[in-house]
This record gives sequence, structure tokens and C-alpha cells, in this order.
Amino acid sequence: ARGKGHAAEALQLVESYAVEVFHLRKVLRRVLAENARAITLYRQVGYREVGVLQAQFYQQRAFKDVVLMEKFIRDSPPPRA
Repeated sequence: ARGKGHAAEALQLVESYAVEVFHLRKVLRRVLAENARAITLYRQVGYREVGVLQAQFYQQRAFKDVVLMEKFIRDSPPPRA
């Protein structure tokens, strides 16, 4: 099912839910730096890289870097109750 847009659609649904239910204005992602496919997807749907956590995880006998990404999903403040 790769390349059919399902992941991008799922991200959009989660972002809509985050705005409507939790009134979030920004979403953060932490992605293993070696996961180029995920980083490419996130860039395509509007995320930008904001930093790298070096040697953040120890996995498979090696330290792994993590890329921090963010996307503003709403510009205005949440509505008042």
C-alpha cells in the first residue's frame, strides 16, 4: 500500500482531530534520522525540521539520532468556552 497516500491522509485526519478536540495549534514529531521515508513524508505534508537530538536512543547496539519536526496546524488561538 506504499505510495497511495494513505499515510498522508491519516496524518491529516489526526491533525484535524487535534485542532477540533484539543485546540492544538502545532504538532511535533520525533523521527529516527535514518528513517528517510518518514522524514520525506512529513516534509511533503508541511512539517519542517527544527533540530536534531544526537545519540538520543540506543537501539541495535548503536546510538541513534532523532530529528525533531514541527507543523503549525492552526494560526489563531482556540475558541473561548
